[in-house]
Amino acid sequence: MSVTHILLIEDNPGDARRVMEFLQVTGNIQQTTWQPTLTEGLRFLEESTSDLALLDLGLPDHSGLAAVQRLCQTHPKLPVVILTGNQQQQLAEQALQEGAQDFLCKEGLTPQVLECAIRHAIERQRLASELIALNQQIEATNLDLETAQTQVLQGEKLAAIGQLAAGVAHEINNPVGFIHSNLGTLSRYFQRLCEYHTLLDQNQTVDVLRQARRSLKIDHILADAPELIDESLQGTDRIKTIVQNLKNFSR
Repeated sequence: MSVTHILLIEDNPGDARRVMEFLQVTGNIQQTTWQPTLTEGLRFLEESTSDLALLDLGLPDHSGLAAVQRLCQTHPKLPVVILTGNQQQQLAEQALQEGAQDFLCKEGLTPQVLECAIRHAIERQRLASELIALNQQIEATNLDLETAQTQVLQGEKLAAIGQLAAGVAHEINNPVGFIHSNLGTLSRYFQRLCEYHTLLDQNQTVDVLRQARRSLKIDHILADAPELIDESLQGTDRIKTIVQNLKNFSR
C-alpha cells in the first residue's frame, strides 16, 4: 500500500503525536497533516487533497456523529476512519451508516491495526467509487437502450401506418378508378344527347332524326347510362365504408 497523504483531525496533542508515530512506523505514509478541529480540517481540504481522513469524535467544534456527517457530506469521496476513545457499539454502527469506512478505538491501537484499517478503508472507497461509476454507466446504457427501443417502436409504428395507408389507398383506388371511367363515358353520352336534342329543337324530319338516333347510339346510351350510374353509386358506397372503417380503427 502506498498512501500519499493522511489528514488527522484530533484535538488531543498527545493522541495526535501517538497516531503520527504509528503512521511513521508503517513506512507507507509519505505525509501526515494534523488539524485540531474539524473546521480547520475542512479548510485544509478546500486547498489540498488527502487519501484518507482519521477523525476523532470528541472535537471542540463538532462532536459525535455530527462530525462524521459534516465531513462525509462535504467530501463524499474521501475515505474516513473514526479514531476515538468511545467504544460504544451503537455509535460505531451509526458512524458507519453515516459514511465512515471504519471505526477504531484509541485504546489498544497498534501500528499494524491502523495500517490495516487505512488500507481496507481506501480499498473499500475505491470499490465504492468504481461501483457508482459502473451504476452510472449502466444507467446511461439503459437510457440509450430505452431510446433505441423507442426509436425502433416508432419505426415499426410508422411502417405499420405506411402499410395501412398503402392498403387503404389500394382499396379506395379500385372504386375511384371505375367511377372515373364511368363519369368519362357518361360525359360522352351527355354530349351525344345534347347533339340529338339540338336536332329536335331544329324540327328536323323524322328520317333525319331516325338516322341521328342510330349514328349517335341513343338507344344504347339510354340502356347503358342507368347501369353506369348504379355502378358508380356502388363505388361511392364502397369508399364510404372504407373511410368509416378507417375512422373506427383510428379511435
